[in-house]
Amino acid sequence: MSSLFGYADRLYNLSEQLLEISLQAGEKMEQDTEKIDFLTGKNTPDTDQGVLLLVENDTDLRDYLGNELSAEFQIVNASDGIQALELARSLNPDIVMCDVAMSGLGGDELCRQLKSSVETSHISVVFLTALNERIDILIGLEAGANDYIVKPFDISVLKVRLHNILQSRRQLRQAILSSEHIPDEVVYATNQLDKEFLDKALGVIHSSLDDTTFAVNDFCRQLAMSRTAVYHKIKSLTGQSPNEFIRIIRLNKARELLLTRRYTVAEAAVMVGFADAKYFSTSFKKQFKVSPSKV
Repeated sequence: MSSLFGYADRLYNLSEQLLEISLQAGEKMEQDTEKIDFLTGKNTPDTDQGVLLLVENDTDLRDYLGNELSAEFQIVNASDGIQALELARSLNPDIVMCDVAMSGLGGDELCRQLKSSVETSHISVVFLTALNERIDILIGLEAGANDYIVKPFDISVLKVRLHNILQSRRQLRQAILSSEHIPDEVVYATNQLDKEFLDKALGVIHSSLDDTTFAVNDFCRQLAMSRTAVYHKIKSLTGQSPNEFIRIIRLNKARELLLTRRYTVAEAAVMVGFADAKYFSTSFKKQFKVSPSKV
């Protein structure tokens, strides 16, 4: 009899390991299919570096900035405003750094177009320019720029200001993922289009919370955006893929339900859209570092 119990235990442990492998493989598959190489359009590995789209027609200055910032950023170059707009739409960089006076499309108009579209409004724009009059600075900031830096500049100060933009984004991501509703700090630190998008995204997830068949394609359809656009938007605002974002929101709600002590683990799992209790437990423990039964 003891050998039978030992065999059952081994089977259970094996099933738990397979479930964890499946969970990790599913996440990796989604990431691999959504990440697009900047130049080839093929899949590319993830990177911890921020992506900086550097728009500068002065070759010497472009090379200098690229060399100085390459440790902190993955650099993509553009020579004019029109090319920069096309690259920003397709590559979804963290920051666009450009001059105000550019050929083809001025920096203020580039910024205005990026900030007026929900698909690109989350991209930070930094002006690095010789235009130092008060009116120039006001026009740049009114166009939606996140920062305005005047040439000549101190490279150390520039690095800190770019780092601060990324750090603020990381803090906002944590605030978004840890709350059922959009926190005040997100409202104040993002533009209106991003706020409206997050409100709608959370509303879509909460309205389908107990639907075990609800998936990323349903999410994209209800947001009326392409899968790639949703991936870029969610990834930029939350640091997660859409599938991970949906799962985290569901798990946050499950934790809230379990803390009321009114529901069993199985009941809470079904209420937040997990048809498999074991998969729910594995996901919950991975997210909160504690099993749902102990909550």
